Amino acid sequence: MTRYEGSTPIQRPADAAFDYLSDVTRLPEYFPQITSVEKLDADTIKTTAHIEPPGQPAQDVEGQVWFRVREAGQSLEWGSEGPNNYRGELDIDPDGEDSCTLTVRIDTDKEADSVPGELDKAVKGVAAAIEKAVPAR
Repeated sequence: MTRYEGSTPIQRPADAAFDYLSDVTRLPEYFPQITSVEKLDADTIKTTAHIEPPGQPAQDVEGQVWFRVREAGQSLEWGSEGPNNYRGELDIDPDGEDSCTLTVRIDTDKEADSVPGELDKAVKGVAAAIEKAVPAR
């Protein structure tokens, strides 16, 4: 299993950023390939994602993911069963009153040169969504 990690600063208070991210219904706002989210129980969600694999036709894919909000430590954890044995975690760490750092770690059996770049793009996309949706103080 390989661990990938990416971080970026966010110019919003840590509590506000975490409140935004911990609302699972907002996933499509910061992961645009996710087109719908349905909460099945306290730790399980069903997602639909629109994917466009290279050299293949675009398709909508449904899946179940465990998704856990950890208020203490302001972190999220998620994962799914399957061929890549995928799981992730996200932390929001305060840098001051009006800023924080977002760190995302992904553990997967998938090994591809594209994973670090995809993670970096996703982390920056999450930060941009937070800064767009959460008012500055």
